[in-house]
Amino acid sequence: MVNVEVQRFKNVDYISVSGHSGFADSGEDIVCAGVSALVFTIANKVMTISKECLISQGENDFTFTNSCKDDKVNLLLDTLVDGLIAIEEEYPKNIKIVEV
Repeated sequence: MVNVEVQRFKNVDYISVSGHSGFADSGEDIVCAGVSALVFTIANKVMTISKECLISQGENDFTFTNSCKDDKVNLLLDTLVDGLIAIEEEYPKNIKIVEV
């Protein structure tokens, strides 16, 4: 299962994405592919806008820590969460989002 943790105050302050969806074998998993495409696209764009959003990537995890006040970055992180929610609605057995 892909686990997503989201923390918000006024904006998205923190997003953690970890795990494997288990929908299919690695390399053939459309849920993981969708999550990865969203995460990498947003991360790449955020890094071109601001260095105040700390982004870290591990073997099976990705973390955004947002201390940025840039409206574009905040919009991108909101878009990431919305995209992940859309995937969760279609594949609730494979991705779980928790807002803390």
